[in-house]
Amino acid sequence: SSRVRLTGFRADVAAILRELDLVVHCSLEPEPFGRVLIEAMACGLPVIASRGGATEEIVREGQTGLLVPPGEVSPLAEAMTMLLRDPAWRARLGRAARTWVECAFDLREQVRRVEALYDSLLSGACRRARSSRTITSSS
Repeated sequence: SSRVRLTGFRADVAAILRELDLVVHCSLEPEPFGRVLIEAMACGLPVIASRGGATEEIVREGQTGLLVPPGEVSPLAEAMTMLLRDPAWRARLGRAARTWVECAFDLREQVRRVEALYDSLLSGACRRARSSRTITSSS
């Protein structure tokens, strides 16, 4: 209890993350995106997160962090204990987490993905528009 602080909203998240050994994100409901996880991983921190939603796409089990069943205290406590007792493993997971975030969220890669999505959506819309046009001849 002396090592856990619940701070409420903070604007200095990056400074706080630099002081941590790991981040625990134990949501009971599936996360649609998981920004907290990505921020922590970008700072080189291993994460422990509840399974469900985007967390399973973000956290690579045993590579960038650990996943636990939502709402189950024992597996969460076990995961926290294992990582806190093994600084070398924490460091490996943290390095891998940062590398993954740098690759997955690289600005050029994000732009390429968005452009590809728009290209595919627009080409499909153009095909549908062309096929639904009625061509009439005025001879």
